[in-house]
Amino acid sequence: MAHLSEAGDEWRENWTVVASSAERRRQQNRLNQRARRKKRHLERCAAAASNDNPESRLVAKDRILSDGRTERKYDSKRGHSNARNARHDWPLNYILLHCPKSHEKAAEFVRSVIANCSINGRRPSNLPILARLNVINALAINALTLNFPFDKMYHDECISPFNLQGPRPLDTATLLLSVPDGLRPTALQTTIQHHPWIDLFPIPVMRDNFLRGIEAGTINKEELCGDMVRVEDADDAVAPFAVWGEAWDVKGWEISTAFLGKWGWLTQGCPEVLEATRFWRERRGRTKGIQMSQR
Repeated sequence: MAHLSEAGDEWRENWTVVASSAERRRQQNRLNQRARRKKRHLERCAAAASNDNPESRLVAKDRILSDGRTERKYDSKRGHSNARNARHDWPLNYILLHCPKSHEKAAEFVRSVIANCSINGRRPSNLPILARLNVINALAINALTLNFPFDKMYHDECISPFNLQGPRPLDTATLLLSVPDGLRPTALQTTIQHHPWIDLFPIPVMRDNFLRGIEAGTINKEELCGDMVRVEDADDAVAPFAVWGEAWDVKGWEISTAFLGKWGWLTQGCPEVLEATRFWRERRGRTKGIQMSQR
């Protein structure tokens, strides 16, 4: 059918038999535009297909060093960080998905979304998992900003670098002076042993609420982690967050009503994220108040 469609287009736009020079130019312009669109579509699909290649490297906002490491720089005057020499060999979108099936599923999903968008075939059913991948992407960016080792974060027994015993390396101490305020570790993060995934959310009081709940045994950390970052088996589940701005800036984060209904008490003392949530909801015309669970 595609070949028949293209043949019909060629028949309708055979500008060589058009007498008017102005009409010939219009027909030629249409053909050139179609060729450019097809070329861009193929390039996007090829780029998406290479995302699951371990040899691929990030280029956006990053500089690839000669030894294969990626250096990312931010202007510290704007509250950004200087996370240098963070080694990563996979796309940020999938860096925290340690299950091979999750990698494969995410890569295939992104390829299909890009292909659909390029032909104006957007599907609302894609939004939940797309939003979840966007959250993982934001967390991975924050891990890069904090210079966390990606290869170790796969393991359940991994301990936050903020909680490791002994003197901190000089480069780590220097890094913490330049990271955004929202990612700077709290006192609890340095005293309560925890997995580093908690450190990646740019909401300090919420991180402390996580840690207090886990320490007191009132939170099942596996359940909380799954609700926040799980992608596999979550096709129809509402994403817990939507990230509309910079990963490190709480003003760009929105919390879903589903997450607030179950874990809303974890936002106590976090007016900034609730304010951001209301802001983004109002921008979409959602003026109804948000309901939160209480403890």
